Amino acid sequence: MIVRTLGLSLVAAGSVAVSAAIACSCVRHASAEDQLRGADVMFVGRAEETSTRSMDGYRGGVTRFTVERTIKGEARAVRRIAHGMDMGGMCGVVFQRGRTYAVIAYASEDRLHTNSCSMPQFPIEDYVRAARGR
Repeated sequence: MIVRTLGLSLVAAGSVAVSAAIACSCVRHASAEDQLRGADVMFVGRAEETSTRSMDGYRGGVTRFTVERTIKGEARAVRRIAHGMDMGGMCGVVFQRGRTYAVIAYASEDRLHTNSCSMPQFPIEDYVRAARGR
Protein backbone atom coordinates (compact mmCIF):
# COMPACT_ATOMS: atom_id res chain seq x y z
CA MET A 1 0.00 0.00 0.00
CA ILE A 2 2.84 2.39 0.88
CA VAL A 3 4.56 1.62 -2.44
CA ARG A 4 1.34 2.30 -4.37
CA THR A 5 0.78 5.61 -2.53
CA LEU A 6 4.38 6.64 -3.16
CA GLY A 7 4.05 5.72 -6.84
CA LEU A 8 0.87 7.78 -7.22
CA SER A 9 2.52 10.72 -5.45
CA LEU A 10 5.45 10.60 -7.86
CA VAL A 11 3.11 10.47 -10.86
CA ALA A 12 1.13 13.44 -9.51
CA ALA A 13 4.32 15.42 -8.83
CA GLY A 14 5.58 14.63 -12.32
CA SER A 15 2.30 15.81 -13.84
CA VAL A 16 2.51 19.12 -11.99
CA ALA A 17 6.13 19.62 -13.10
CA VAL A 18 5.24 18.85 -16.71
CA SER A 19 2.21 21.18 -16.72
CA ALA A 20 4.33 23.99 -15.21
CA ALA A 21 7.00 23.47 -17.85
CA ILE A 22 4.41 23.47 -20.63
CA ALA A 23 2.74 26.62 -19.29
CA CYS A 24 5.72 28.73 -20.35
CA SER A 25 6.96 27.12 -23.51
CA CYS A 26 8.90 29.85 -25.27
CA VAL A 27 9.18 30.10 -29.04
CA ARG A 28 12.71 29.95 -30.42
CA HIS A 29 12.92 32.71 -33.00
CA ALA A 30 14.74 32.22 -36.30
CA SER A 31 16.52 35.59 -36.07
CA ALA A 32 16.74 38.83 -34.12
CA GLU A 33 14.63 40.43 -36.85
CA ASP A 34 11.95 37.79 -36.34
CA GLN A 35 11.89 38.31 -32.56
CA LEU A 36 11.91 42.10 -32.83
CA ARG A 37 9.18 42.23 -35.49
CA GLY A 38 6.19 42.26 -33.11
CA ALA A 39 7.85 44.21 -30.30
CA ASP A 40 7.00 47.84 -29.64
CA VAL A 41 10.17 48.69 -27.70
CA MET A 42 13.67 47.34 -27.19
CA PHE A 43 16.28 48.99 -25.03
CA VAL A 44 19.28 48.34 -22.84
CA GLY A 45 18.81 49.77 -19.38
CA ARG A 46 19.66 49.53 -15.71
CA ALA A 47 16.93 48.25 -13.36
CA GLU A 48 16.42 50.93 -10.70
CA GLU A 49 13.36 49.90 -8.72
CA THR A 50 10.56 47.34 -8.82
CA SER A 51 7.17 47.89 -7.24
CA THR A 52 5.17 44.70 -6.68
CA ARG A 53 1.46 43.90 -6.70
CA SER A 54 -0.74 40.83 -6.62
CA MET A 55 -2.05 39.55 -9.97
CA ASP A 56 -4.61 36.73 -9.72
CA GLY A 57 -2.70 35.01 -6.94
CA TYR A 58 0.71 35.66 -8.47
CA ARG A 59 3.16 38.42 -7.73
CA GLY A 60 3.59 40.98 -10.50
CA GLY A 61 5.81 43.99 -10.76
CA VAL A 62 6.61 47.17 -12.59
CA THR A 63 10.31 47.85 -12.94
CA ARG A 64 11.70 51.32 -13.62
CA PHE A 65 14.74 51.31 -15.91
CA THR A 66 17.24 54.04 -16.70
CA VAL A 67 17.65 53.62 -20.45
CA GLU A 68 21.23 53.47 -21.67
CA ARG A 69 20.50 52.62 -25.32
CA THR A 70 17.28 52.54 -27.34
CA ILE A 71 17.20 49.95 -30.09
CA LYS A 72 13.53 50.12 -31.13
CA GLY A 73 10.79 52.57 -30.26
CA GLU A 74 10.78 56.13 -29.01
CA ALA A 75 13.96 57.08 -27.16
CA ARG A 76 13.27 57.85 -23.50
CA ALA A 77 15.52 58.31 -20.49
CA VAL A 78 13.26 56.16 -18.28
CA ARG A 79 11.00 53.19 -19.05
CA ARG A 80 8.56 51.37 -16.78
CA ILE A 81 7.94 47.76 -17.73
CA ALA A 82 5.23 45.51 -16.23
CA HIS A 83 6.02 41.81 -15.73
CA GLY A 84 5.00 38.75 -13.77
CA MET A 85 7.37 37.60 -11.02
CA ASP A 86 7.95 34.31 -9.20
CA MET A 87 5.29 32.64 -11.33
CA GLY A 88 6.77 29.16 -11.57
CA GLY A 89 6.17 27.95 -15.11
CA MET A 90 4.15 31.02 -16.06
CA CYS A 91 6.93 33.06 -17.74
CA GLY A 92 7.71 35.34 -14.82
CA VAL A 93 10.89 37.40 -14.74
CA VAL A 94 12.68 39.21 -11.91
CA PHE A 95 14.93 42.19 -12.60
CA GLN A 96 17.65 42.76 -10.00
CA ARG A 97 18.24 46.35 -8.96
CA GLY A 98 21.45 47.80 -10.37
CA ARG A 99 21.85 45.20 -13.13
CA THR A 100 21.73 46.08 -16.81
CA TYR A 101 19.32 44.22 -19.08
CA ALA A 102 18.32 44.15 -22.72
CA VAL A 103 14.52 44.38 -22.63
CA ILE A 104 12.03 43.62 -25.39
CA ALA A 105 8.57 44.88 -24.50
CA TYR A 106 5.07 44.97 -25.95
CA ALA A 107 2.34 47.58 -25.54
CA SER A 108 -1.01 46.49 -24.14
CA GLU A 109 -3.66 48.50 -22.33
CA ASP A 110 -1.49 51.66 -22.25
CA ARG A 111 1.39 49.81 -20.58
CA LEU A 112 4.58 48.14 -21.73
CA HIS A 113 5.04 44.56 -20.56
CA THR A 114 7.51 41.71 -20.91
CA ASN A 115 8.09 38.14 -19.72
CA SER A 116 10.86 35.55 -19.71
CA CYS A 117 9.96 34.43 -23.23
CA SER A 118 10.60 37.96 -24.50
CA MET A 119 14.20 38.02 -23.32
CA PRO A 120 16.67 38.51 -26.20
CA GLN A 121 17.86 35.31 -27.84
CA PHE A 122 20.59 36.84 -30.00
CA PRO A 123 23.51 39.28 -29.63
CA ILE A 124 22.48 42.93 -29.20
CA GLU A 125 24.14 44.01 -32.44
CA ASP A 126 21.84 41.62 -34.36
CA TYR A 127 18.85 43.55 -32.97
CA VAL A 128 20.47 46.88 -33.83
CA ARG A 129 20.90 45.76 -37.45
CA ALA A 130 17.34 44.40 -37.52
CA ALA A 131 15.91 47.68 -36.16
CA ARG A 132 17.81 49.63 -38.84
CA GLY A 133 16.39 47.33 -41.52
CA ARG A 134 19.71 45.73 -42.49
